Amino acid sequence: MYNDPVLRDGEWIDEATTNIPLGGKQHPADPLTTLIAVYVLAGLPLKLLVDKLHRAPETVDLEYLEAQIVGKKTKKGHKPGLRSKAEHLARLVRGAPSPLKPGRDTGEYIEREQNAIWYMRDLEARGFSRPAIVQEMSKRGFSKEDIERFSNFRNLPPPKT
Repeated sequence: MYNDPVLRDGEWIDEATTNIPLGGKQHPADPLTTLIAVYVLAGLPLKLLVDKLHRAPETVDLEYLEAQIVGKKTKKGHKPGLRSKAEHLARLVRGAPSPLKPGRDTGEYIEREQNAIWYMRDLEARGFSRPAIVQEMSKRGFSKEDIERFSNFRNLPPPKT
């Protein structure tokens, strides 16, 4: 909307209000769309966001909305949501070969497990035998299954020193 002089029917009208269409889309204009995506990727409360931005928040199917963020498992694998798409993008930015190819899940390791893998590698580098490593890791609360799983993991980068 503009409140400036406009030419209407051949005459200038001062301080007329004119609506000039700027186009329209089915999603909010940026930066709001980007801010919404960043908000949900940050894991902040979805209901709070909907309550603030939706005209009728009580009508929103929050489960469906959540599935659009996290994706869902299907008979043929996984239908990506915003989070998995962002993770794929992050992998590409960090050097994964493109295009990303589907494959088996490599799993995830929590910080304690990563540290255990690094510790096991350190013990190996220092010449510890396999039984000695198993004994040392068992003392630290890891099961034989954990130790075997850690032994099979090959692509963990070394710790930063």
